[in-house]
Amino acid sequence: MDDRKELPTGEGRIAVHSPLTSARPASDAPALKRFEDVASVLMMPGGLLDRAEETLERSLATDPKNTAALRRLAIIRRCKGDLPGALQTYGRLVELQPDDVQALYLHAVLNSEEAPEVVSPGAAPFVRIEQFLTPAEHDVVLETAHQQQSRLKISKIGGGDAQYDPEWRSSLVLCKKLDELIPWFLPRVKKALADVLPRLQVAPFAVGKVELQMTVHRSRGFYKIHQDIGKEQNRGRRVSYVYYFHRLPKRFTGGDLLLYDTNVGDGTYAAAFTRIEALDNSIVFFPSAYCHQVTTVQCVTDDFGDSRFTLNGWFNSLDSLETEGVAAAPDVVFRDAGGPQRD
Repeated sequence: MDDRKELPTGEGRIAVHSPLTSARPASDAPALKRFEDVASVLMMPGGLLDRAEETLERSLATDPKNTAALRRLAIIRRCKGDLPGALQTYGRLVELQPDDVQALYLHAVLNSEEAPEVVSPGAAPFVRIEQFLTPAEHDVVLETAHQQQSRLKISKIGGGDAQYDPEWRSSLVLCKKLDELIPWFLPRVKKALADVLPRLQVAPFAVGKVELQMTVHRSRGFYKIHQDIGKEQNRGRRVSYVYYFHRLPKRFTGGDLLLYDTNVGDGTYAAAFTRIEALDNSIVFFPSAYCHQVTTVQCVTDDFGDSRFTLNGWFNSLDSLETEGVAAAPDVVFRDAGGPQRD
C-alpha cells in the first residue's frame, strides 16, 4: 500500500505502534507507517482530502441518496476539520437511515448533544466550549504564560521514568504551582465537567486527582499519536481537557488536535480522525483513552508570544487512587448521566 495515496476511510486500522502508550495496530492492519506525519499532508488546501471531497460531491449531485458516498464524505469533512459540514452530512445520513446508530452517534457528538450509547463508537466523543473565560480572565492567563516563561521545562514522555524524545514530542511544559498562580481556573473546569460528562460516553466515576499543566508549542512543536492513559501510573485518567489561548491575531498555523477513531478496548486506531482547531479561548474535553496527536506548529516569528498555549490536564478516578494507596477526597461524584451530586 502506498500510504501517500491511501484515503482515510475509518474502516482499516493503522499499523503504527507508539512507544508511549498501549496503542497498537490490529493484527490484520494495513502497513501505514508514520500516519501522524501523513495526516498533515492530507489536510493541506488542495490536497488529497479536498480532491476526494470534490469527487464525492459530484457523485452525490447525481445520486443524493448514495449513503456509502455520504458516509465517506462525512469522514473526510471530519478529517478536514469542517465540523459544520460533517454535522450536515451525518444529518443527511440520519434522514436516509434513521436506524443507523453510528450516524446518530456522530451527529449527536458534532451537535454537542448527548449521544446514544454504542458498543464501539470508534470516533472520539468530545465537547468544545467556546469563549470559556471572560476576556479579562483570558488576558490574565496569557500574561501568566509570559511571566512564567523562565520556569518552562522541555516536555518528556512517560511518568516517573519520563524521558526526552524529540522524535515523538516537542514542547515546553510547566506543572508546578499553576493552581496558585490562577487559583480560579481549575474550579471553572471542574464545574464544566458536570455538564459535559454525559456527552463523553464515560462511565460515571468519583473524581479524585485533577491534574493541571501549561504547555507551550513553539515553531516545529508537535506531539505524535498517543493516549493519555498509556503509562501504568496514568491508568486512572478518565477525561482529558485542553484550554487553548494565544495572542490575537493568531500568529501560528498548525497545532490542531486530531482525535482518532479508536477501539478503546485494544488501543488500535483507524486512519480517520476528527480535526479540532486550536481556537482561542476555547476548551475541549474528551475521554483519555482515545488516541490523539498535536500537528506541527509553525509560528510567524520566534517571539515567545506567537506560540500556541494551552492549559491542559486530566480528571482521575478516585477509585484508581485508592487502589494505589493514595488518600484523596472525592471532588464530585457522578452517579448517573443526569449530572453530579455533591457530597
